[in-house]
Amino acid sequence: MANDLALSSLSLSLVAFAFLPLGACGGTTETTPTGSTTSGSTSAASTTGSGGSGGSGGAGAGGATATSSASSSSASSSSGAGGSGAMAMFRYEPAWTGVTAVTVIGGFGTATDWDPKQPYATLVKGADGAWTAPASLPDGKYPYLFQVTGDDAASPTYNRYAMDGASSDFIACPASSPTYGMMNSNPCSLLTLPAPAPAVIHHVKGLVTYDGVGVGGYLVQLDRDEPMSHHFFENRAVTAADGTFDLLSASASVRIQVLHPTFLNKTDAQRDPVALSALRRALSSSVAIDKNVKLDAVEVAYHASAANLPVGTTTLPTTFKISVIPGYAQARASVYGSGQAMIKSIGDPWFSSAYGAATDAAFDGTFTTKQAMEMAVKPGEKYFWGTWQRGAAAPPGGVQWEGESMVFPIMWQ
Repeated sequence: MANDLALSSLSLSLVAFAFLPLGACGGTTETTPTGSTTSGSTSAASTTGSGGSGGSGGAGAGGATATSSASSSSASSSSGAGGSGAMAMFRYEPAWTGVTAVTVIGGFGTATDWDPKQPYATLVKGADGAWTAPASLPDGKYPYLFQVTGDDAASPTYNRYAMDGASSDFIACPASSPTYGMMNSNPCSLLTLPAPAPAVIHHVKGLVTYDGVGVGGYLVQLDRDEPMSHHFFENRAVTAADGTFDLLSASASVRIQVLHPTFLNKTDAQRDPVALSALRRALSSSVAIDKNVKLDAVEVAYHASAANLPVGTTTLPTTFKISVIPGYAQARASVYGSGQAMIKSIGDPWFSSAYGAATDAAFDGTFTTKQAMEMAVKPGEKYFWGTWQRGAAAPPGGVQWEGESMVFPIMWQ
């Protein structure tokens, strides 16, 4: 498509060569640039060259330099003489500020495979803001992830693993991976050598509104969300002053998370739902990306917190008072726990009522989700509760949004 981007310098550079080991690689050593909407994508390869053109927002085919805020990263390779091996240039260009280190971990046939403390390759930041590192590998298939440290929206030591957003290929992370999940299969990117044709990169655009007006400063995260696989981070942007965002992805099934600006730097216990009057986050339904996509706008204002009851100490059975907020069609109540006496931040709900238009939700103290670490509430233990909002059913080719409110502390006698 005319505005899609052929992955080249946005991914991993491949140089034909007779296979030779590179001593600098091989076992040695879940965000946003300020001022504008910036997108990023991760990948393990890009073929350098001259000429070529690309769509707006990214580098074009043949190694053309990116000319807008869109960014990407990658890794790839080309066969060496006689097909004996290939040289790959891992490349990661973060779409957020504050990154202090980027490494690659994976299954490369070394004694330190998947060891975050002994990564396969340590990338070096260049003058263009991209992090790169060469690697030499025999032909084959290699699962891998980027490990990125530092985020101005969180802290210099904030650490996340990232899939390669410039590649569609993935595989279930093995048990030796630090991201392996027994209950949910987490995906890892898959590098194939010799490399296939470069992937085509697509734009994923959208709009975040507060009371119907575009709002800047919200964190917008793109997650891989493939069938039979747990969702996993690819890249993240920040909304521009007008509320717009633009992310990049190779063909894949993805979802978008819109996160409150304090999502990474404050705990749920530190946030005041009434004062902030905003959603904690909003989630899109899965989107199949095989072309440029413009998502339906998502509303993040939440002025109903003061009416959410009860707050503090209460008794069972409990009736939660909830509201359906503008921009959404149904609501439900959710209770969160941690299995600890002093919960500071929430994960997945341990109980959720059914979605509906009703403003009351009954709770008898029994936890009902597979994420629950307790069968029922324990008197004197601290929990949180809040609401989820669900938008209207997705139109053809569109998305359905769900919004998660800020949460209130609650304890049962």
